[in-house]
Amino acid sequence: MRTLSDECLALLFPIQCLGCDTVGDWFCADCQSASELRASLDFCQLCGRSVANPGELCSFHQSATGLTGLISYANYHAPPIRAALHLMKYQGIWAGLAPLSHIAWHSRWRYLRGQSWSAVLPIPLHPSRLRVRGYNQSELLARPLRNRLTQPHRLDLIRPTATLQQVGLNRADRLRNMQAAFRWRGSALSGRVLLVDDVVTTGATLISAAACLRDSGAQEIWACTLVYESLD
Repeated sequence: MRTLSDECLALLFPIQCLGCDTVGDWFCADCQSASELRASLDFCQLCGRSVANPGELCSFHQSATGLTGLISYANYHAPPIRAALHLMKYQGIWAGLAPLSHIAWHSRWRYLRGQSWSAVLPIPLHPSRLRVRGYNQSELLARPLRNRLTQPHRLDLIRPTATLQQVGLNRADRLRNMQAAFRWRGSALSGRVLLVDDVVTTGATLISAAACLRDSGAQEIWACTLVYESLD
């Protein structure tokens, strides 16, 4: 009966690719191929310098950002992933986030496996924005990661300040807007922490969150994002 019900729902409400509207998958193979970042994770994602371990940032960018590593799945400038991100983030099609997290894991995020994580943390929304949107896209991306990395869910990273939306701000304004935007609430952190977000542009959000977590005891802070634009 469950299978029959699922088949009836698929007929009535067929899944369409968020990138091209093709029926069948949330993000079809062609859109995956057109969107995936090609650069090897043996090189710093921000400048291309060789690094010791996959996904790490070079020493310069570790110092500049407070992040030990950064692994992104897709290129923001690819039309399919841009269309998908817009639909999921602003049009309420949140059901596509878990499948895209699954795709990103098998493509690039899998390099996070085999390390010990003390916490896996989605970038939080301010409560007022969460009420308007109804969901936190970073939280939905993080759920499958927590399951794969077998780490407890930590809800202690909060966003007490209602910052301006980053869209439309230049790099300097983004950094200023996100300064001290996060707070750690709970017991002291330790070891390696993973931050999860949907997109990295200037890095202002991740830099601010990393500073908060480092002040709270984290020794290493890694980040994974669905989409990478640029930190220039």
